[in-house]
Amino acid sequence: MRASDDGKSYTSVYLDAAKGTFVIGGRAQPIDLPTDDVTTLRVFIDRSIIEVYVNGYAIIFVSYPGSEHQGLRIIEKNPAVNIQSMDVRDMKSM
Repeated sequence: MRASDDGKSYTSVYLDAAKGTFVIGGRAQPIDLPTDDVTTLRVFIDRSIIEVYVNGYAIIFVSYPGSEHQGLRIIEKNPAVNIQSMDVRDMKSM
């Protein structure tokens, strides 16, 4: 998330199921994983905050990216992972 156009700079957000942690920006947060192997992520990104809800629990990461960090890239490194649905919406300025 928050990827630069060239993809060289970004904030990583991922689930490490083996360790039972959710990692955002290099900081790991322990989480309880469901027994049915379905994990729900809700992600909100604005100019300085990445707010992630993992199965309803909030994890907030504050960053101050440059204007070149407006991209979003989704990379699946585990072939057993299946993204069932995804919505991307623009949020209005306040």
